[in-house]
Amino acid sequence: EEGIGRMSWPSLPLNQVAKLESGFGFPRERQGDSGQQFPFFRVSDMNRDGNEVWMLNHSNTVSAQTLDELGARAFPAGTVIFPKIGAAIATEKKRILTRPATYDNNVMGAVPKEGINPRFLYYWFLQLRLTDFANPGHVPSIRKSVMEQIPFGLPAPSEQSRIVEILDEADRLRKLRRDADAK
Repeated sequence: EEGIGRMSWPSLPLNQVAKLESGFGFPRERQGDSGQQFPFFRVSDMNRDGNEVWMLNHSNTVSAQTLDELGARAFPAGTVIFPKIGAAIATEKKRILTRPATYDNNVMGAVPKEGINPRFLYYWFLQLRLTDFANPGHVPSIRKSVMEQIPFGLPAPSEQSRIVEILDEADRLRKLRRDADAK
């Protein structure tokens, strides 16, 4: 039986399995509203309690009208987001949107295309070192054109689901171990 490192899946550029999308400017005067339809995430929201994997908690929301006024749009649940500018890149944070939401221009998202399990895409991103793809300099940044060409090994949808089940179970067991150790 082949080990996971030797499986031969077709390799495609990332942009063939996910659409990479940068976020939008979010003027300070539009921030602070928490009662609207769409969460508007900032990099700092990735640090909020409860947002370790899934983006559940937010301090800013916008209406569909505000999105339109800002020239912004919402991205679907399952989009994998990560910091794309500054020192936040080195935190290597990757998160998943749980519902249609948008994010600011310091964030990039990978919207999975048809046949791509969002959790599989997330786990794939976990093994990716964002700092390896950032432009060095005073303010590091990640370019969409660079991300789009990263090779992505693409298993069949059934294999993606099985891999996600195995990795989810491993995460569950690690959490049980951490909880037991804490006690």
